[in-house]
Amino acid sequence: MELNKAELEYLIDYVEGSVDTGRYYVANIENLVTKNKDGSIRKNSYRGYEVADQWAEDLKFFEPLLDKLKAIKPTGD
Repeated sequence: MELNKAELEYLIDYVEGSVDTGRYYVANIENLVTKNKDGSIRKNSYRGYEVADQWAEDLKFFEPLLDKLKAIKPTGD
């Protein structure tokens, strides 16, 4: 597969955004989980600990992919 410079830059930016988001969720999940006054997680909380677990799994894919994309030399314009 050959990518031109614009396509490669777009993919790198997209994957970097995913890596940054994933790292943020994994590192800050305690602050992101919506809790009740008693400390339990709200049933309608958008973010739960599963989100951090899923992002941790996704990072295992995205981080090596980012390294591979950065190593690709673009073709043409």
